[in-house]
Amino acid sequence: MIAKRYELVEERGRGPRTALFAAIDHALSRRVLVRIFVADATDHDRLLEQEAEVRQLASFEHPALPRLFDAGIDVQADGRPVIFIVSDHNEGRDLLDAIAQAPLSAVEVAELGIGLADALAVLHAADRVHGCVVPSNVLVRPSSGGEPPQGTLIDIESGFVARVLSGVAVSGRPADVADPLAAGLREPASPRQDVYALGYCLAMALRGAAPEFHADGRLRVGIMTARPLGEVLRRMTAPDPVARPSASEVHALLSDYLLSEIPVTSPVRAQNGGRTSTEGYSDLLTSEPDELFTRITRLATSLTGTTISVLSFLHNEIATPRGVTGVEVPLGQPLHGALCAVTVQRSTPWAVANIWDDTRTSHIVPPLPREQVTSYAAAPLRSHDGVSVGSLCVFAAEQREFSEEELDRLVELAAIAMRDIEMSATGRRSRELFR
Repeated sequence: MIAKRYELVEERGRGPRTALFAAIDHALSRRVLVRIFVADATDHDRLLEQEAEVRQLASFEHPALPRLFDAGIDVQADGRPVIFIVSDHNEGRDLLDAIAQAPLSAVEVAELGIGLADALAVLHAADRVHGCVVPSNVLVRPSSGGEPPQGTLIDIESGFVARVLSGVAVSGRPADVADPLAAGLREPASPRQDVYALGYCLAMALRGAAPEFHADGRLRVGIMTARPLGEVLRRMTAPDPVARPSASEVHALLSDYLLSEIPVTSPVRAQNGGRTSTEGYSDLLTSEPDELFTRITRLATSLTGTTISVLSFLHNEIATPRGVTGVEVPLGQPLHGALCAVTVQRSTPWAVANIWDDTRTSHIVPPLPREQVTSYAAAPLRSHDGVSVGSLCVFAAEQREFSEEELDRLVELAAIAMRDIEMSATGRRSRELFR
């Protein structure tokens, strides 16, 4: 029993000074994973430093990182202190299983990479590394129903082990079975090595097998691979670590590629403020939801590092969701008091770091669980002549600022949705004209 709470049920793996167990959290009656490390501290102060270091691990939150519930120091019956980390009991197929039947498409690889790169960027921004980005540590939930594949980077403890415990090497890299020309897999753990390893995994997902390399260490990219995506993968796996982009740059490069794969018409920003109307689009409130709208909300969360996105249309100050990601909101059910009503009055995107404290929004109670929504960003859905018919918004549970680049992404995605809307409306009017 660890910390008088976690009952170790089954050993899942073991290293020189670490062990992974499936366990039962008796306080909350749930299945968890518990990783145990033998602490190497020789005095009380150093032990407290190691405990503080490992507790920081549990503070990271990201859709592509496992949920970490607890961390700390526990003293065993023989008096030995051990460090423990408790994480979600992740279910799902790893990358090798996911591509066993067929490789992912170029767009799916980009969608997968966006989330994983953003997760690495979160770790790197905190001066931490993953240290073991390998196919077996990438869990993939395959695309279905128009939704893109979602990835989770498990075993994020590896980089922390190397940092916290002296003399413990990161294990599990495929250096012994991978192409010997893939030298980046054998580099010491670092942010640039994380990027190389992610590039290796994405190239594998695209090829359906271990990627191949030229004699000089450059990645071989198939002639059928989209050139922009192939170039991103080449840069990520460059033999020289200095030549590789950062994880945040990879996120931006893959986002640019993904957006280039969807025809976009530039949004026309009205000069006379936010005019609103659903005239000509009223069928959007009752028609079957378009899979494109749900896909756009999935992209919105990936491109902004958020967890919830809603695409809504507005009629008589009542918002009707037509695409939702990250929260249970019935599509087509009108929502009163939504922030969408504020967004459609604007001609530009906007963001609020804390909707509960900001005077512009504190009087509005979103129809969403309060613990899931603190910050907000949105772009209006605007027609070619500047009329607003709805909004594309994202929410994050934590208070945060949104960059200009993230707001621009929302504008671009809103333009994609509006283009589809106007094409549908034009087709409907043509059919009525010739009926």
